[in-house]
This record gives sequence, structure tokens and C-alpha cells, in this order.
Amino acid sequence: MPDENGSALSLQQFLWRVFLGVLITLALIVAAIFLWYTAEALLLGLAGILLAIALCGLARLVRIVLPVSRPASLAIVFLLIIGLATIAFWLLAPSAVNEAQQLTSALPKAVGELQSWIVRQPWMQQLLSFLSVNNQGTGAFDLLGQLTNIFSTTYLIVFEALIVIFMGIALAIEPRTYMDGALLLLPPVHRPRIRQILDELHVTLLRWITGQFLSMVSVGLLTFFGLLILQMPLAFSLSLIAGVLEFIPTIGPIIGVVPALLIALLKGPFTVFLVAVVYIIVHVIEGYLLMPFIHRYTVSLPPVVTVIVLVSFGFTLGPLGLLLATPITAMVLVLIKMVYLEGVLKERTVLPGEHTARRH
Repeated sequence: MPDENGSALSLQQFLWRVFLGVLITLALIVAAIFLWYTAEALLLGLAGILLAIALCGLARLVRIVLPVSRPASLAIVFLLIIGLATIAFWLLAPSAVNEAQQLTSALPKAVGELQSWIVRQPWMQQLLSFLSVNNQGTGAFDLLGQLTNIFSTTYLIVFEALIVIFMGIALAIEPRTYMDGALLLLPPVHRPRIRQILDELHVTLLRWITGQFLSMVSVGLLTFFGLLILQMPLAFSLSLIAGVLEFIPTIGPIIGVVPALLIALLKGPFTVFLVAVVYIIVHVIEGYLLMPFIHRYTVSLPPVVTVIVLVSFGFTLGPLGLLLATPITAMVLVLIKMVYLEGVLKERTVLPGEHTARRH
């Protein structure tokens, strides 16, 4: 049996290669199963890393302004976050709670108005009858189940948020300890290159976080002023929803406009049209005026790749996967460029944001 060079392989060598192939295949299967069952924990770990990167970035800004040490700058960041959160809660909590209560009561009315409009449209009735699924509730037992699900989901979200906060703070305090400990597990000859890759991942994620924050703030403010011009009720809550959902590229803005359109439906179809126009104008300004400027200093990802990853992660990993799909995409692109293109093919590539560092 000839090998790649045309020489004959002994039976022992052939069996050894078959054994290695089977072993590698089994290792890949075990790794895939492990990743599947630990996906949520890994995603929480990534969320903690993102929080730590954000905190370290803020601490770096503090050190640019004030001549303080790194621990002192982190302490200043923690105090500023707690202080700003306390002031915001004191100033905005009464109106925010009031608007949240109004939104909770207004949305069912808006949905009822939408249902009444559907009833008046024969073609919608035909479509719903074609797509209808026989789904009857079970009265009080169904309500009890819904309340139980809401309670358990809320508890899980709070618990996971506390885990992310703890991990983020711990990583932000001593990031080099964890990085150096991970590098010790690798052969010494590969450590410099792995450290370079980790540093580049840190820069990429920091730029992505900066871009997402600026995008969320710009969309939230533009939406708020647009809804104020239309004298829309619950302008603060609706703009807050729009700004927060901007964290999810492409899909988030579509979800964010739904509550505003439902509330506008209570004031009539023309108001629905005006609100839709406001949201379109906001995203045109954000997409064609603000984001090109923001992307000069942050990370820009291919839109088609982003949408495919968002849909895939949303279906397979749920809401947490949907939230973290974009930073994972940015990390994978960096790994492909630095490990495969530069490491294997020996081709020099421009990393996300690297052209910015060279120009500025």
C-alpha cells in the first residue's frame, strides 16, 4: 500500500494511521458534545470577559485624565458607575416606573386594536384561518404555569447577571493573572504568538464594545427626540427599548419598532405611519451618517455574515447566543486571519480596526 511519496506502507503503519484518524474523529465528537452541553456556561464566561474589557477600557480613560495607578483607576470607575446609577435611579425611577406601568397597560389595548383591525379585513381572516393552529388553554392551570415560568425565568436572568458581574469584576482586577495562567498550559515556543493573538482579540472586542455603545446611545437619543416631536406617549420607554435592542445588529432594530407601532395604533393609522417614518429616519441617519464615522475607530463586520450568525445562534443557543453572536463573529474573524491566513498561509492581512491604528 503506497503512501504520499509512493513507498509501501507496512500493515503496522497503516493500522497506526487508521487508529489516529479514529482517535481524532472521536476527540472532535467529544469536543462538540462538550461544547453543546456547556454552551450556556461558555457564553456567560464570554459575557464576563466583555464586561471586564469594558471596565478596563474605562479605567484606561481615567488614567489618561488622572495620574493614578491601575487599581485606583478601577476603583474610580466602580465609584462612578455606582454613583451615576444611583443618580439616574433617583431622577428617572419615578417617571420610568410610571411609563412602564402605562406601557404594560397600553400594549394589551394596542394588541386588541390590532386584532379588531384584523377582524375587519377579510383577506387577513383567510390568512389566519389558513395558518391557524388549534391551541386551547387550560384555564387556571394554564395561568399558573405561565406565572411559574415567568418567576423561574426572572430568577434565572438575575442569577446569570450576578455571575457575569462577578466574573467581569474579577477579570478586570487581575486580567494578566488569568492570561498568564492560561499561557502556562501551552508550549513555551507558542506563547509569544498566542499572547499576540489574545492582545489582538482584546483590542477587537474593546473596539466592538465602543461601537455598540455609541450606536445604542445615538439611536436612543434620536428616537427620543423624534417621538417627542410627534408628541407620542411613553417616548422615554420606547426610545430606551430601541436603544437597548440596538445591541443586536439587524434584528434588534426590527424588534424595537414593534412596541412603538402598537402604541401609535391607539392614536390612529396616520400616527403609525409617522412613527414608522421616524424610525426609518433614525436608522438612515445612524446607518449612513453616524456608523461610517464610528466604524473608522471601531469594528465593522460583514452584514451577511452577521445575519447568518445571529440567526444560527438565536435558534441553537437562545437569547444569550443572540446577544453574543456578534462579538463571537468578530473573534472568529480575528482567529481566522491570525491563525490560518497569517500562521498557515503566511499572508499578511489587515485586522479589524488595524487600518485605523495605522492612519491615526
